[in-house]
Amino acid sequence: MHAKFAARLAIVFGLSTICVTTFAIGLLYTRARDAVHREINAKLIDVALSSSQLVDPQALKSIHTANDPGYRRTRNTLERLRKSNPRLVHIYALVKTAEPGKLKFVVDVGGAATPTARLGCPLDARNHPEMLEAFKQPTVDGRVRTDRWGSWISAYAPIKNYLGQTIAILGIDMEAQYILHEEDALGVAAYLAFSIAIGLAVLLTLIFASRISRPVWQLTTATRHIAEGNLDYTIRIDSKDEIGELAKSFNQMVSSLKESQNRLLKRANTDGLTGLYNHRYFQERLNQELKRALRYGRPLSLIMIDVDGFKTINDTMGHPAGDTILQKIAETISENVRDIDIPTRYGGDEFAIILPETELQEAMQTAERIRGVLDGTARSRAENAENPEETGGLPHNVTVSVGVAVCPKHAKQRDSLLAAADIAMYHAKHVSQNAVCGYDDVPGAGSSMDPCRIHAFLQSASVATIAALAAAVDAKDHYTKGHSESVAKYAVAIANELHMSDEEKFSVRIAALLHDVGKIGMPDTILKNPGALSAEQRQIVRDHPSVGESIVKQVPQLQKILPGILYHHERYDGAGYPCGLLGDHIPLLARIICVADSFDAMTSNRPYREAMTTDVAIAQLRASTGKQFDPRLVDAFIRWLKSEDVQANAA
Repeated sequence: MHAKFAARLAIVFGLSTICVTTFAIGLLYTRARDAVHREINAKLIDVALSSSQLVDPQALKSIHTANDPGYRRTRNTLERLRKSNPRLVHIYALVKTAEPGKLKFVVDVGGAATPTARLGCPLDARNHPEMLEAFKQPTVDGRVRTDRWGSWISAYAPIKNYLGQTIAILGIDMEAQYILHEEDALGVAAYLAFSIAIGLAVLLTLIFASRISRPVWQLTTATRHIAEGNLDYTIRIDSKDEIGELAKSFNQMVSSLKESQNRLLKRANTDGLTGLYNHRYFQERLNQELKRALRYGRPLSLIMIDVDGFKTINDTMGHPAGDTILQKIAETISENVRDIDIPTRYGGDEFAIILPETELQEAMQTAERIRGVLDGTARSRAENAENPEETGGLPHNVTVSVGVAVCPKHAKQRDSLLAAADIAMYHAKHVSQNAVCGYDDVPGAGSSMDPCRIHAFLQSASVATIAALAAAVDAKDHYTKGHSESVAKYAVAIANELHMSDEEKFSVRIAALLHDVGKIGMPDTILKNPGALSAEQRQIVRDHPSVGESIVKQVPQLQKILPGILYHHERYDGAGYPCGLLGDHIPLLARIICVADSFDAMTSNRPYREAMTTDVAIAQLRASTGKQFDPRLVDAFIRWLKSEDVQANAA
């Protein structure tokens, strides 16, 4: 009776194990085959897309007969492409015809043993939707097609002109023997795995039938968990017989699999140079943490760090030195964040840190601590320059500019939060470098404008060029170094006292930064002349507002600030230049810059006089009220100068 029961259990167990094993191996085989197809399709699309970009659209468009130079040039290009990749069977270009769904060949290049289509040969693409889709985006026909010349798969990519318009598609046929070979190899592996699994099933059935049912059931359960991807599952068998050893080996195998999986995941998520998390992992975690923060109403801070002057370091000291600096910075960041923070290398010389459960003030403290450590390290190295081996610091005097933004205060979307932190970092770099700036400190950041819009504006190549010109003006004379930034600071202070909107204050700052850009072409003999100027030299000086306006006018985004640049030397009494405007006819932006510009000039050293004290400069402002300056603006500026915050900073 016991033998019959054991036999029946053995049969049921054996058949069940075989069925489960067959299903699992079949599923793994199908997934592996699909993965191979996806990988090859992706590579094929890359080949088609890169090949399409090498075809000259102008030459292709000019083809009418096979004798046209454009036809020969295009054919030679495609022939070189085909020969560069021996697996390519055909490479060809097709254009649309007047009949929907019908295409025609322009050029077709194939191997010596395969036929090719002539110029103008028609092709009915209605049964090939991937061809028609390729006029919009790269596509692939993943089906393996076989005929007497072999087997292949095809991919297509659009050929675009300089306007981005698709004028034709490029098709490539690649040998499919690689796929067939991979499928055969997977089939053999699946057969071997199935055979091994059947052998193991028979062995386990015999053991089960003889004396052990519970341990075998545990093994079956564990196998199912592992097949489902649960690598934390282990078998608890205390016996010291063969089943116990098998359970021990199984647990060791699962542990090894888990370690391998963790290593692969870490490698996929880690930057190879710095050891920090990489850009891909940063984007994934930022999405996750943002969703969690918004769901539970918790803060989430983001720190962006950029190395000051890193390109110069690479150019002067070489890329190995630059890599060492990045590694040292990454090490410093890791040592100065919490375990729950996520430090990453965002890309190039930029780093990003995600700080869950962190308000703006705490994030600013973390950012300042990292900046201070790096600055202290750089200073330590500078002080030990004669014995650099005695300091473990950076191999170069390096500083960083840091920007901080927080969700939901500054932004609730990923791109907007990134833009806000990047804007703050840009502002820190633009103002002084080696500084930490929160998004709240950026002029215009509190306006209704989305951070992404402000970010795009600040990153404009034209704006960057003009800002560089403004910095170049200040650099022409050490007496005016930092003049534009100081004028911007005073101008924004006046705007604050007038309770102007954030967008208006943003315009005030940009106009003040660029107010003297017209001096870029002014000779040094005029700028540094300690004596009286000649009539001709005075006229050159008077022309700089007009020159500045013509430079800035080239940037569409800066049209609003042009009056501030053109009229900042007009006087309230009408005796200024270039137009002699009177009183309120002078734009408010220009009147603000006039006060700020004059105060900074009075309190700075010049070749012809020493700097005035603040009190003397205030007296001068009051004396010129109603003459050179708008009285209301002078009162607002003096009110700010005598405010408690300014007095405390001065002290």
